[in-house]
Amino acid sequence: MRRWVDFGMLKQNIGIEQVLASYRVELQRAGHNQLRGPCPLPTHGSEQSRQSFSVDTAKNVWACHSASCCEARQGRVGGNVLDLVAWLEKCSIRDAALRLQDGWCGWRTGMKVCEQQLASKGSSGSGCPDRLPPLTFSLRLRWHPYLEQRAVDPSTAAWFGIGYYAGSGFLRHRVVFPIHDSEGQLVAYAGRSIDGSEPRYLFPPNFRKSQVVFNLHRAAGRSAG
Repeated sequence: MRRWVDFGMLKQNIGIEQVLASYRVELQRAGHNQLRGPCPLPTHGSEQSRQSFSVDTAKNVWACHSASCCEARQGRVGGNVLDLVAWLEKCSIRDAALRLQDGWCGWRTGMKVCEQQLASKGSSGSGCPDRLPPLTFSLRLRWHPYLEQRAVDPSTAAWFGIGYYAGSGFLRHRVVFPIHDSEGQLVAYAGRSIDGSEPRYLFPPNFRKSQVVFNLHRAAGRSAG
């Protein structure tokens, strides 16, 4: 039997911005929910359309208006996160969905297994690898009034990738923080409760606070420059 794929869940919960970051695609913020930059698709061949790729993070969609990309996609300007991975990997929509789903489900399973161990302060026990592997998925986050109450500006939240997670899973209804390694690869998410529920902080499996420093990759990049 063919494996079942939850296409709707993937499109709802996995954010395009984080997926692009996992492919090392750097875009510039052109508005509160807008990103723009060079097109990363292998179909792009229009040298004059260097800033033709755009992303709407609120709608979780992307577009490239270059003639080469539109022609390759039979006139379609853009698509969702599944379309994006399919074009980047040169695979079918189903194969793209399976890749995203495998990463998502594996992470959720690990979270449930380690719930008691990592519920409050992160694990300091044995069995944790020295280096966390990059995640093969990303969460779709949104702005929440709680951030404003804590004096967090929308542009600051967008820059650090912080947001409210309304999807399913362990971090549901929490403000979530992406964690990157020193090379800028997304390796984990941590979540904070916003309604006073305990534990206040939740950390991913195989995560120790001494392993990864939040925002280290940006600080290291700035000091090197």
